[in-house]
Amino acid sequence: MKSTYNYAPGAVHIDLHHNNIAMSASQITDLVRSFITDKDPEDVEPVEEEMPSSELFCRITEEAYQKGKAQQVDEELRSACVSAPKLVKAINTNEALGYVDTKNLPSTQLFKLLNEHYELSFDVRAFQLARSK
Repeated sequence: MKSTYNYAPGAVHIDLHHNNIAMSASQITDLVRSFITDKDPEDVEPVEEEMPSSELFCRITEEAYQKGKAQQVDEELRSACVSAPKLVKAINTNEALGYVDTKNLPSTQLFKLLNEHYELSFDVRAFQLARSK
C-alpha cells in the first residue's frame, strides 16, 4: 500500500519513523533549526533565557521582574516557609516593596497558591492566624 502526502511548496518533510538512524532530541532540534534558518546547526547561537515565570511564585509582580528581584523574592519566600509567621513577614515585606501582590487574596486562596508552590509544612489555620495578626 502506497501512501501519498501533499505538502505545501517549499515545505520540508522529515520522516523520522521509517529510517534506521537513531537521533537524540538535540540532534533533531539542530537538524530542524538548520532547515529553518539555512545555517549550519553550529552557527545557531543558543538563546539565554531567564528562569520562566512558571518556576517562580505566581504572585511576584512585574515590577520585581523589571528590577531583577523576582528570583530573590522567590528565594526569600521559600526560606521563610519554615513557619507561618516567618512566611507572613516575608510576604508583608515584599508586598510593601511592591514585589508581591497578595493583599486582595483571601488567606485560604493565598495559602493554596503558596502550598502548591512551596509545599508548606504547616496548615491553613496556622497561616490564617499568622496573617490576621
